[in-house]
Amino acid sequence: MKRALMWSAVGSLAVGVALIGCSKSTGPEQGSLTNDEITEITQIIDSDALFTSDAATLNDGEAVSGDVESLGKTATPILPFAWGRNITGVSRSVDLERVNDSTTVATISYSITGQFLIAAKYSLQDTSLSLITKNFTQTITRKAKFYKNALNHWVLREISAVQGGTQGSEIAITQVEVIAGTDTLTITDPTNYFMRLPRFGGRELLEFGTSTPTTVRVTLTSTSPDTDLVAIHRPWMMGNMFHPLRVRMQMVSQQQSGSVYTRVYELSWNAHVAGRHHLFVDAVTRETLFDDAAPVSGQLWGIPFIVQ
Repeated sequence: MKRALMWSAVGSLAVGVALIGCSKSTGPEQGSLTNDEITEITQIIDSDALFTSDAATLNDGEAVSGDVESLGKTATPILPFAWGRNITGVSRSVDLERVNDSTTVATISYSITGQFLIAAKYSLQDTSLSLITKNFTQTITRKAKFYKNALNHWVLREISAVQGGTQGSEIAITQVEVIAGTDTLTITDPTNYFMRLPRFGGRELLEFGTSTPTTVRVTLTSTSPDTDLVAIHRPWMMGNMFHPLRVRMQMVSQQQSGSVYTRVYELSWNAHVAGRHHLFVDAVTRETLFDDAAPVSGQLWGIPFIVQ
């Protein structure tokens, strides 16, 4: 049986803090979770960084350098020099499905709203930058499996990768490969790719050391002949403060089949922040950045990991 819950919040987002408000639910159903069980599971979701850090990691707060000028110049309305997301609101829904006496699956969806900010010129002769603001709404979804332990308590045992994007995205991510040290995972269906927490064995969550060499390789399809912009969002520490870091990925191959382009992007690094995190692959269309009237269009996949 399923049980749907909803949280919402609107307002400014402080870096490192997810916006979560009050909850509400319908009455209990026969054979479903009890109110105490619902509370127990949702408290786990509320307190675990694997579920609460998305907005902070994706929130640029302002237009920041994104290496967009290397995409080249074409006859589009604007010439961007920096871009970023300013997240202003987050709403969350949790759908709980009790599979049997010992298993419950939670589908956790976030709707993120804000402004996509672009610092740009309208011609090379302009002596100052204009700030273009585009409103956007982006949804992201993941699943989690909870199991009853010997003490009759629900515990988080497995979590899926994350899938999301804007409605009607013109980009489709088809595969993400993560190589961390000697460990490799390949994901083609994010919300059905489950990873167990370390103590449960099986295909476990990726675990990094703070200096583990890591490579992410992304395959996507696009109908645009112009190069798309693909970046990695991941946590970073600047001094003692959390800082969301966005780094552009480099295209390493491209193939065309009719009007569809298959592109592969790659990025490597070897420094990580201790804790429980996600890295997000963020792909947006060229028009999102180079056209002041085009809507924000893109896809987003996220991979959970632990840094010891």
